[in-house]
Amino acid sequence: MKWLIGLLIAGALVGIGFWAYGAIGVKKVEVAAPERREAIRAIYATGSVKAEQIARLRPELGGKVLQLIAKVGEEIRQGELVMEVEAQEQEDAVSEQTARVREASVTVSEAETNLQRETDLLAQGASTQEAVDKAKAAYDRAAAFLKTVRATLATRKSLTGKGKMISPITGIVTKVNVNAGDIVPANTEAVTIIDPFSFKIYAEIDELDINRIRPGQEAVISFESMPRSRFKARVERIIPQADEVTKTLPVILNLLESVPNLSDGLTATVNIVQERRPNALTIPSTAILSEKNGKATIFLVTEHNKLEKREVSIGVRGEEYVEVTQGLREDERVALNPDQTWKAGDEVELDKEKMREKVKKTS
Repeated sequence: MKWLIGLLIAGALVGIGFWAYGAIGVKKVEVAAPERREAIRAIYATGSVKAEQIARLRPELGGKVLQLIAKVGEEIRQGELVMEVEAQEQEDAVSEQTARVREASVTVSEAETNLQRETDLLAQGASTQEAVDKAKAAYDRAAAFLKTVRATLATRKSLTGKGKMISPITGIVTKVNVNAGDIVPANTEAVTIIDPFSFKIYAEIDELDINRIRPGQEAVISFESMPRSRFKARVERIIPQADEVTKTLPVILNLLESVPNLSDGLTATVNIVQERRPNALTIPSTAILSEKNGKATIFLVTEHNKLEKREVSIGVRGEEYVEVTQGLREDERVALNPDQTWKAGDEVELDKEKMREKVKKTS
């Protein structure tokens, strides 16, 4: 009786072994068909959206906010009134600026007298051209300063008793930090206005790649807020100032097409195009097991659902796809996400739930 029980147990273990091999031994793989597409080699970088036209309005003198025109989210035109402040210190400012004008006028008069004296002495052979040039430079500086303080005095007088803050740009009001009736100190940032048409992409390029970047190069931009969309851009200029910590240099790009709901500060992914290959045969970059010296190791899935290991020649490598220049046909199937445990001849099962692309049937 014991030998019969033992035989039954042995048979059960064999059955379990065959079941385990069928359930665990056959790998499920996702496959993709090689595709013809434009292959792009690019320099990858991260960046952000920044507006180059930003107006941060601050009252020059403190006072009570008499009226506030600006509202967050609304457009305001260049030259329009943003807010008005009753500037309590304007009278003192006018008196102070008037005194500066008087002092500057005296300085100009003295500089003019000195210049005339040096000119006369040079004519008599008692001075030098260098002394005349210095006197002329001093006079020019004094005259320029007088012009500036006179202009400032005219502005102070026009604002006596109140402070009208005018928008210097056309844009969208993005921030309002005061309310009507508030008493605001001088130089308080009251209103921020951004010109949405001045948005640029600021990318941080590694110092090892910067020598391959040139103004005018094409680029492809994507945003975290719009991951499925791609937008064309062009390199506008390179700022020759490296970050000492990150060893990157800022590169500014100009968007070539409209981007919906673009906002200052958004994170951007930047790919600056270095090479284009039209109608290239490509495979997903996730199909590559390893690569070295222009060669890559991949796995194919045969018509009998077995793995075939193959070395292929690769060309342009993009963010998602890699060009295959030799060793692969369009009617073959490549396995995705291979690992070092895979072996040629292994039997596999197609993971239809994860297949991203329609696989071409092989004959």
